[in-house]
Amino acid sequence: MGIDELKKFLSYVPRLELDINILPITRAILKVQLTITSNFNWNDRWNGKSEPFWIIVDNESEILHSEFFVLHKSDTVQKKGKKAFKNEKEYSLTFFVPYEV
Repeated sequence: MGIDELKKFLSYVPRLELDINILPITRAILKVQLTITSNFNWNDRWNGKSEPFWIIVDNESEILHSEFFVLHKSDTVQKKGKKAFKNEKEYSLTFFVPYEV
């Protein structure tokens, strides 16, 4: 297996880029706005029709929020001239978490 083939297979490993915006609502509640962008090449053999992820917010001692997120192949776009699919769509999630001062 050469380096180019290894790079190709590594590009199929699901990776997400996250952008987080946190706003205080009250003294005890934070509003979290999460923007998710996938950064991998979709391959039916390795990724199937969807890729599941858990989004977990914790404070090192307890889980404050958890949410199941599924990225679907139908949300992907094909790069011109290639058989590989790359998801270029951004997803936005908004949720609230408790916060203690």
